[in-house]
Amino acid sequence: MQKTVVSPGRPSAATQAERHAMLVDVATDEFIAKGFEAASLEGIAKAAGVAKHTIYRNFGGKEGLLRASLLRGYGTFAERLTDLLDLDAEPAAVLDAAARHIALSATGARGLALTRLVIAHKNKLAALDEVVAHLNDQLRYPLLRYFSALHERGALRIGNVQIATVQFINLCTLGPYYLLDGDAQAVQRGETLEDIVAPAVRMFLAGYAA
Repeated sequence: MQKTVVSPGRPSAATQAERHAMLVDVATDEFIAKGFEAASLEGIAKAAGVAKHTIYRNFGGKEGLLRASLLRGYGTFAERLTDLLDLDAEPAAVLDAAARHIALSATGARGLALTRLVIAHKNKLAALDEVVAHLNDQLRYPLLRYFSALHERGALRIGNVQIATVQFINLCTLGPYYLLDGDAQAVQRGETLEDIVAPAVRMFLAGYAA
């Protein structure tokens, strides 16, 4: 029987995906710690244990790495949110869990750092315009789909799911953001989360009650 010969120098698809994710994570840490301008490809390559040309080959340069960092960071948030939006569960419990996830992600150190990167460089890096538009759609889509399904079932009466989605996100994030001038860790510790999330969910459900 003929044996299949696998080139020892070619990594598997799984290994390539893991290496790609690791490199993006390292780059994200560098961007957060040093800022986009101060972070260097040499430093990122050294920290990741790869050659500099590997970054160019996979990402095209530092701007491509920033793009990948944002897509990965916000993509993880969207995946978790999608998992929480269970149509078979009670909407109040589902939205409570979703609101906590949104609030904690928005006020967490990594989430805030990614947001600052976007704000600082959106008008400087042309490629980020497309990324930001994509991220906005990606972050809203799980809630849009969930609210549309609730409206179709008659569980809630939502005339405009896009507006409802923005309202829900604002209810979950604006309260925590106001606290950042004081004890920024209070939300993360859960000390003020209950005071913010529970009323926000009740207000939203009351406004769209069937």
